Amino acid sequence: MEIDDFKGTMPDSERRRRQLRFLPGDMIGERYEYVRDLGRGGMGVVMLCRDSMAGNREMAVKTVPDILRDNDAAVADMMREYNNMYDLTHDGVVAVRNLVKDAFRYYVVMDYAKGETLEAYLMNYRKPGLAITREVVCRLAAVLDYAHGKGLVHRDVKPANVMVEIDGQSVKSVKLLDFGLGLQIRKSFSLTTGNMATSGTPAYKSPEQWNLKRYGKPSAKSDQYSLAALAYEMLDGAFPFSEYDDLETFRMAVLSDEPEPIDGLADYANAALRKALSKRQEDRFESCMAFANALSTPSSIQTAPSVVTPPSVPAIEKKDMTIMLPGDVPLELVYIHAGSFWMGSPKDELGRSDDEIPHRVTLTQDFWLGKYSVTQRQWIVVMGSNPSYFQNGDRYPVEQVSWYDAMAFCQKLTERERSAGRLPAGYEYTLPTEAQWEYACRAGTTTPYSFGSALNGDKANCNGDYPYGGVGKGRYLERTSKVGSYAPNAWGLYDMIGNVHDWCRDWYGDYPTGSATDPAGPSSGLYRVLRGGTWAFSASDCRSAKRSDRQPAYGYYWIGFRVALAAVQ
Repeated sequence: MEIDDFKGTMPDSERRRRQLRFLPGDMIGERYEYVRDLGRGGMGVVMLCRDSMAGNREMAVKTVPDILRDNDAAVADMMREYNNMYDLTHDGVVAVRNLVKDAFRYYVVMDYAKGETLEAYLMNYRKPGLAITREVVCRLAAVLDYAHGKGLVHRDVKPANVMVEIDGQSVKSVKLLDFGLGLQIRKSFSLTTGNMATSGTPAYKSPEQWNLKRYGKPSAKSDQYSLAALAYEMLDGAFPFSEYDDLETFRMAVLSDEPEPIDGLADYANAALRKALSKRQEDRFESCMAFANALSTPSSIQTAPSVVTPPSVPAIEKKDMTIMLPGDVPLELVYIHAGSFWMGSPKDELGRSDDEIPHRVTLTQDFWLGKYSVTQRQWIVVMGSNPSYFQNGDRYPVEQVSWYDAMAFCQKLTERERSAGRLPAGYEYTLPTEAQWEYACRAGTTTPYSFGSALNGDKANCNGDYPYGGVGKGRYLERTSKVGSYAPNAWGLYDMIGNVHDWCRDWYGDYPTGSATDPAGPSSGLYRVLRGGTWAFSASDCRSAKRSDRQPAYGYYWIGFRVALAAVQ
């Protein structure tokens, strides 16, 4: 029966639903209120809708091709991929929230990602440059490796499936669309119609996706190839082998030829692209992030005559260092010499707590500690999102991070630097132990603060309404401040006192009554250690010896962290 046959018997709203011509206010699946079309293509329509059951939250609703509606096998495949999507909770994935059906078709309901597709962005900025390319690729690599760790492969990484918000040279967000579900729909559509040309995107397909028998079953490394083809296009203005406009000739080039090096691109970057675009999967990088790291600037650490040589650990420079994160964002580390100090507070220190038992501690190994608390910008380029309550700028500390979040950042940093060959064997980026933290905070002093015995908000960001050491009330900002806003201690470390709490590696526990060497806290517990006080705490609670603790899953707007580089324990 043709649509015209329904005139006079079918309500206008039903006719529009069948024809995919909605008007504002029309409901989809009795829940999603149509606002406007976001785009139309060969596989259907993507619409902006409001979720009436979730406070009118904006969602993207995509139609599924009509031909799949009555194909039981295709619907089963689609449902399986939809269920897999629930395992993906990464901020860099546009999450699929629902799969609904009306009398005519299925609809996929997804989070609405602001911005534009990378494909649309590249139409205006054909060659955005290495800095933006690296940052986009790093964020996509983090998403892909996360999914690969769950056994999921995207299989259709391309600019049209990437949503970006890019402002000048600042990449604000990168999100990956159609993780598995979109490709499964296209695959089922192809098998139903016999049109195999629709089963993939030729420009970004790996050799194994063209020739299964010759190159093996597609895997996570197939996504790496597609990511490299995307990076190549961003850097060159055209994808690899784009000079061949005939599909069969293009396919043969993918299977047999090497991509041309990009003129003007650094040798190391061309080499990274060449390796990720290798014909054989085993010749590519071990992970997508390893490829992304290889696009980064080679280590600029200079050779120094003085070295540290802990047992079984290769030589490493005995000096301050700077790590370059994605997007050329620096993370500065201060070199801390091993030594001994009195940990805890003397019994006559004003405001002390019973758990601050004074004891002699010896640290036998040098280490490095973040010059500042980790900033929001540093967190974003590594983790891909910003959890902070006070989002006042890139140089403000990241907060509302749990102990697990902080350790995840350190782990990603370790993996990034190790895969790029910039991290000596036997070292890792981690959180400082409580002893390392207090040793660095005191910087050789024994007074309540490294700068003396009084504080009212003038020398550190705390609640100046509750001063310490006989001074009058002072400043209370009622928020975080930019890192480095106050003078550093004698060892060049900023904001060890106030601003945000620093997570430490240890479980919270009692101090020993005697001396200790390289203490690392109890082997287990309920709470992890926090040190340094915060912008909201009294000056007394910001003393060098003051201890705090929280459950490791806890995150709040006065909790941050700083990175340590130390020998693996």
